[in-house]
Amino acid sequence: MSENWQQLLDTWTQNLKDNKLQKIRATTDVFDCFTHCKKLKYITSQLWESLSKQKPYNKSLIQSEKFREKGNTFYKEKKFDKAIEYYTESIHYAPTLDNSGHLPRGYGNRSAALYHLKIYTKCLDDIELALSSGYPSETAYRLLQRRGQCLYNLNNMQHAEDAFRLALKRTKISRDLDIEKARNVIQCWIEKIDKTKQIVCGAIDNANGTGEDSTGSIDNANATGEDSTGSIDNANATGEDSTGSIDNANATGEDSTGSSIDHNAGSESDVSISLSTSSLESDPEISYGPNKLICHASEAVQMLYDEHQGRFLTAARDIEMGDTLIAERPFASVLLPKSYKTHCHHCHTPLDLVTVPCQECIDVRYCSKTCQVISWRRYHHIECPYLNILHSVGVAHLSLRIVLVAGLKNLLDFKKDVTEAPCPDNLSVHSYGSGYSEVFHLVTHFEDMDVTDIFQYAMTANLLLWILEEAEFFGLDPSPDDKDLIGGLLLRHTMQLVCNGYAITEVQSCNVYDIVMNEDQVRVATAIYPTVSLCNHSCDPNIISSFRNNVLVVKAEKNLKKGTEIYNCYGPHHKKMTRRERQLALLEQYFFTCTCSACTAHNSQEDIKQAFKCLKCDGPLSDIEPKSRKRVCFKCGKLLNIKPEEDREAEAENLYNHGVNLMDDGKISDATKTLRKCLVIRENVLYKYNIGLALVKDALARCYAMQEKFKESANFLKDTVKITQNIYGRHSVELAHELRKYAEVLVNAAEPHTAKEVVEQAMVIFEKHYGTGHKTMRDLLYLHVNLQQICGS
Repeated sequence: MSENWQQLLDTWTQNLKDNKLQKIRATTDVFDCFTHCKKLKYITSQLWESLSKQKPYNKSLIQSEKFREKGNTFYKEKKFDKAIEYYTESIHYAPTLDNSGHLPRGYGNRSAALYHLKIYTKCLDDIELALSSGYPSETAYRLLQRRGQCLYNLNNMQHAEDAFRLALKRTKISRDLDIEKARNVIQCWIEKIDKTKQIVCGAIDNANGTGEDSTGSIDNANATGEDSTGSIDNANATGEDSTGSIDNANATGEDSTGSSIDHNAGSESDVSISLSTSSLESDPEISYGPNKLICHASEAVQMLYDEHQGRFLTAARDIEMGDTLIAERPFASVLLPKSYKTHCHHCHTPLDLVTVPCQECIDVRYCSKTCQVISWRRYHHIECPYLNILHSVGVAHLSLRIVLVAGLKNLLDFKKDVTEAPCPDNLSVHSYGSGYSEVFHLVTHFEDMDVTDIFQYAMTANLLLWILEEAEFFGLDPSPDDKDLIGGLLLRHTMQLVCNGYAITEVQSCNVYDIVMNEDQVRVATAIYPTVSLCNHSCDPNIISSFRNNVLVVKAEKNLKKGTEIYNCYGPHHKKMTRRERQLALLEQYFFTCTCSACTAHNSQEDIKQAFKCLKCDGPLSDIEPKSRKRVCFKCGKLLNIKPEEDREAEAENLYNHGVNLMDDGKISDATKTLRKCLVIRENVLYKYNIGLALVKDALARCYAMQEKFKESANFLKDTVKITQNIYGRHSVELAHELRKYAEVLVNAAEPHTAKEVVEQAMVIFEKHYGTGHKTMRDLLYLHVNLQQICGS
């Protein structure tokens, strides 16, 4: 792209005359504003051509073939993980709608590598994808045999037999020179299944007659059956058997999409039982049952309304800490470009090596064929050619996604309801769903926004409208009124997202030599959640949010009495930002002055995490008093000027930053010395629970762990646990993350008993905040089981 979109907007804004700004400000509503700004005609055909000329990277037969050949090399070396990695790239570069054969061969070869790694369900998925995308008829028996072996290993005997019999049938059209040997191998599998069935039936008969358990006989049958696979594995090794063989042939150009492969029930369609459904997992269970009026919410929640607050949520009954109050899928969401290779473009599930491509571009990836199809039908067929433009428009990309998910017909039907009317105050008979109406009625803050921001949002809405027109979203003969309606909606949703957009995050672990785990909440996508948007803000919230892929799970962080308002935190949290910082951030983005309990009542705990140490009693000092320019000790009450100590802390901060940079560069010894100097200063001038002490001790823990000095590392982390608990509380998720890190180091320090105790503490906290289904909990449960075995309990 010749120019970044934001740079263009800034240039236009600087050159915009005051009278034009005044006219924009004088518009009556969002739709009037859009049509007025559209008439300014900043976006011309010439500009559009410049913006849209750079297309996303296209498919490439040459690149696909190169990646497949590299995959074949790793396959022959039995490096199956690396083979899968390159086969996946080959699949993503392979054109979808031609007859080259690259795509089905890529799926077929990847299925062979997956089979060797015993990842049978994913192998079945790839077999189905290979067959449905035109795998050559003459060699399709290989995939059908591999399907049978997967199903056999998954103990699905009937479907396995069906697959083998179909494979045997397909050998009749094969031109392979060793086809007789392949037939014999397939026949051996069929006979093995028959014997297994006979043994199972006999075992069941015996059990019915004697009351004995037949499990042992079945296991013995399986064990016996495994013996016969030796010859198959040997055949694989020589390339004679198709189960493990890979397709080294170049693309033949033949079209075999269905003329020779039977897709009737009992054949290829059987494999649908294994297709991945990552995006279709059930939502977490809601405490007290689902709410009859508020979609995605618990029956323990009720919605109220007043003129001052608008709509808000309260507790309809007493609620306990850890109760799940909301489990909501987004109306629409957009994956961040940096996450394209790591997360599913549709459901945002973290990806493994086995991914499904877009049929047109190589930019996006999916966890399953299901997500690929849904994504293409709903929105990606419009967005695909314009991803480079959409990457430059920020949160406005989500406004386009909202429009595409809603669909043109629904939006036009909704036209009669497009008003700026306030929501009704009597909500007892009104349900709150999960559809477009709920999204539409979220606040825009049109009256509060700076006029230059409104102008930029309107121009961006115009750009998005150009995309829709070019993609023929409106059909061949669009109505000007329909286009203005959609343009106004694009502007409206962009304004809404400034205040109602939700960052989908996940805890990502940065392992240093797989020893010390540094965990951060990393933003993966942006979404709109209408139900959660009903919650008002508090800097000291009583709920906590987490994600299971794109499902937002809201739990009570505290015990709540009936009638208590349910508060979310919009970002500025009293444990992480000062009152001054919070007030400024909320006013700038959300246009209100916060009057929550954390902002109206002075809390000395907020000062402690950044407090200097009293020179008289070692207690914590307050922030600088405005009048005296001194600090007061919370413990002894002394009023002190500590300018020298402040200068020393500035020196310590420089040492800390330098030490972390040295550590990142791998200069661990130098980093350790530098960070030790920082620690000496901070222990002399900072209060014992200052966050700065925790940061330098955490960095030293990492340095010592990288030098395999785990006991020293554990000692520093023990201190950071104490500081974290004092700052954030003994039930805080921050403490749980610190405990998890401490446990990992204790394991390496050969202190399994202590590590087990620490893991158990972390699990109690995580279960309250995240529930047992969260990935963090699953990882800890796995670690706990291993520690129990080591400790002998």
